[in-house]
Amino acid sequence: MNIKTLLATLALSAALPALAQPEPIATAARQVADAVVNVNRASAEELTRLPGIGMKKAQAIVRSREEAGNFQDMDALLRVNGIGVNILAKLKGRVTF
Repeated sequence: MNIKTLLATLALSAALPALAQPEPIATAARQVADAVVNVNRASAEELTRLPGIGMKKAQAIVRSREEAGNFQDMDALLRVNGIGVNILAKLKGRVTF
């Protein structure tokens, strides 16, 4: 083994423990992304953390909640313009009422 190979091996072995540790920011982002959101209490901004929900849909959810009352279940979200069965599938397990 020549000196360059030895130095490269040592440098790589020193870096491996750092590479094996999850990044705190990535872990925190994953936890936020996996969080369950109560659609009857969440702000529009909080609703945008849900998959398939941008600001326009989040605002429509809040507006529907204010006009027609709380959502009782997943099917009640279908009353919101722009939310269909595909979005409901993405929200399964991610929302509470």
